[in-house]
Amino acid sequence: MHTHLPGASLVPGSYDPSVLLTTAGMQQFKPYFFGYEQPPYKRAVTCQKCFRTSDLDNVGKTPRHQTFFEMLGNFSFGDYYKKEAISFAWEFITAELKINPHRLFVSVFNTDDEAAEIWNDTIGLPCEKIIRKGEEDNFWASGETGPCGPCSEIYYDLGENFGCKKSTCSYNCDCSRYLEIWNLVFMEFNRTEHGVLEPLPSKNIDTGMGLERITSVIQNVKTNFETDFFMPIIKRIEELAEKAYGTDEQLDTAIRIIADHIKSSAFLISDGVMPGNEGRGYVLRRVMRRAIRYGRLIGINKPFLKNLVSTIININQYYPELTAKQDFIRQTMEAEEHRFSNTLERGIKRLEDIIGEIINKGEYVISGEKAFELYDTYGFPFELTIEIAKEQGLSVNEAGYEEEMKKQVQRARAAGMFNAALKDIPIQSIEQSFPSTIFTGYDEIETKANILGAIKIPDKDNEIYLIFNKTPFYAESGGQVGDTGIIKVNDEVIFNVTNVQKLGDVFVHIINIPTPSMASALQNGTEVIALVDKERRDEIKRHHTATHLLQASLRRVLGTHIEQAGSLVCDSYARFDFTHLKAMDKNEISQVEALINERILNNISLCTRVMTLNQAKESGATALFNEKYGETVRVIDIEGFSKELCGGTHVLNTGETGSCRIISEEAIAAGMRRITLLAGNAAYKWSKARETLVENLAGNLKVPVNDLPVKIEKLQNLCAESEKEIGKLRSIIALSQSDNLLESVKESNGIKYIASVVDVQNTASLSKLAEHLLKKLGTGVVLIGFKDGKKANIILIISNDLVAKGLNANNLIKTILTECNGRGGGKPHFAMGGGDADKLEAALDLLQKLIS
Repeated sequence: MHTHLPGASLVPGSYDPSVLLTTAGMQQFKPYFFGYEQPPYKRAVTCQKCFRTSDLDNVGKTPRHQTFFEMLGNFSFGDYYKKEAISFAWEFITAELKINPHRLFVSVFNTDDEAAEIWNDTIGLPCEKIIRKGEEDNFWASGETGPCGPCSEIYYDLGENFGCKKSTCSYNCDCSRYLEIWNLVFMEFNRTEHGVLEPLPSKNIDTGMGLERITSVIQNVKTNFETDFFMPIIKRIEELAEKAYGTDEQLDTAIRIIADHIKSSAFLISDGVMPGNEGRGYVLRRVMRRAIRYGRLIGINKPFLKNLVSTIININQYYPELTAKQDFIRQTMEAEEHRFSNTLERGIKRLEDIIGEIINKGEYVISGEKAFELYDTYGFPFELTIEIAKEQGLSVNEAGYEEEMKKQVQRARAAGMFNAALKDIPIQSIEQSFPSTIFTGYDEIETKANILGAIKIPDKDNEIYLIFNKTPFYAESGGQVGDTGIIKVNDEVIFNVTNVQKLGDVFVHIINIPTPSMASALQNGTEVIALVDKERRDEIKRHHTATHLLQASLRRVLGTHIEQAGSLVCDSYARFDFTHLKAMDKNEISQVEALINERILNNISLCTRVMTLNQAKESGATALFNEKYGETVRVIDIEGFSKELCGGTHVLNTGETGSCRIISEEAIAAGMRRITLLAGNAAYKWSKARETLVENLAGNLKVPVNDLPVKIEKLQNLCAESEKEIGKLRSIIALSQSDNLLESVKESNGIKYIASVVDVQNTASLSKLAEHLLKKLGTGVVLIGFKDGKKANIILIISNDLVAKGLNANNLIKTILTECNGRGGGKPHFAMGGGDADKLEAALDLLQKLIS
């Protein structure tokens, strides 16, 4: 019997942090295949959600390629091997699925005589139906390094109406007649960074059968897209486009691309991925925007992605996360589609101009600079540029584009600073040289320890890095900062611990050395007393517990779509990043804050349990997808209100947190929000400072605190009335200059013009004065400006009769502003801009030259 396990998230967690997304059913079992962890079962079977972009260009254009697919698999961890795996597969396909065995044949690795014999002797498959292939086809690997081994693939013959249709077509033909339906991987090696194949601790089995592919065989349809997994989506797209699928190949391709991409997007969002510009967020944004563009190509000009969500959920009801987050999925899609609409229109218009220029020159390649301009200035995806160029028979200089990207990265690095506490430490040598540090800090803040290593970094005379056999100091991880404190040697010499970092399971203590000679006291084997700064640790604990209460409260107020995207917990504040599409209103923030403080007042005991990772997940504990967890984890349970996997330090009872105040809520990226909160003494000090501020304000305005709102409203009304009066006076003052200015009218080429520096306070007064002067002139040009500190503001206005004759304010002002290092623009009759104040006169003098 195999243990039936749920598939993992599309966002790989502790099992494989090296990849962006889950691409195969075996990924969640990597620790077992490597021998890092002992599996709790010998056999397993799963249906795994997978996402791949390696064949993105082929999606929709071939019968089988998809970005999202489901992989059926059975696995053995050092239990059964080739004979049993082959027998299980054959029995399932022929007896359970009742697929005609006469239409099946297999391939094996060219040196795998054992597998070939099993297929022939045990299964009874004729030798001519056992094809031997090389490493490219029949040696499976999870990547350039990692678990791998020879494999055996099972193929289904679709029949003579498929493929090349040549009389010579046989099992060795690469045409589409022969469909691979199952891959049996005999995983027995680990490929190192140097390409060496090392035996794994045990021989394992990893099989993968695409659910969509095998369904197309069972349902006797030509492509994966004609199965029950896609046809309802395709029919809905037909309705939205008002076009029939199956009538035009280009239309059909576009519909298939949309169907695949919208389905994959829904699953990615349900697993916590948000559209972004990096990593898996960029992958999601790319497929969503590709779907939007193909929607436009087939005539869907209104936002449509969200209208397909219900259909996807109806098809995939066995994935509860889709149903639970359906509203959030719709909102995310709607927001991204709205965001991309402007980008798409502006980018395509600019790309069309670029393509037109290239074709007119008789060229066929879009330069890397132009492609980068589209990406950098218009936000237009590079992949979309390539795709559209290819449709026009053009190519893109990808190397040139990459070079421009490198330049941008270098510019960004030059503008910023890079710093890491342990950037000079030889990380690998430390992890290999020292045993795991025993952490005693959950139970005590003072520990006797022995120095295992003292590392001196060149050019850092005032620092030394210490490694102990055990420590009460928490090392920075999981969003919580490292502890500080002191190290005592012989009860006499005291060193300050300024930070603690973690390299693997080794804690590195960064120690301040007052004088270089004192370092001699820190020798290997020396016993020390490690003492954590208790006051600071207590404040960190309060803030950490507050973030757990915050996440649970957000999920209750905003919805279960809330996922943690990052955090920072220190002694003076806590920062919490989470997925949410819009700003929280004051009422929502108040509700969240009230929920947190209610739990604090109830003084709930925190229950800490150590359990296996699977037990923790089964208990409903919240985990970070991208956090690497060990086989055993700590679960912090706050009376069922909050239950999270967490290795950090916490208070014993919520009452110790004191109180909590949310002091800000802001956007940090599309679909990402950030809350900053205060707990404990920090919350008290913040509230006290606010109270003092209000009392001082009431004292200055000479009213009781409770009367402040009324008093402030009266002052605001008074200010508004005063501003109106001031505005009127400014206009009168500005217009009073008109007589003198009209006396200075000049003429060139029969055109009257005024070009002068004027004395006004703002651009509104400047604009009124310019309009007044032009009205008095009747026909002509008015160019006036004023100085505001180091900046100059300029307005140019032209009468309609001169505009009709060819004068253009927008063009003129751009030339004029070059004289004062400025920028601006406008319409043919009115334009404005700004530049350097000390060059204003020179800029105004240009008008005569331009008119003449």
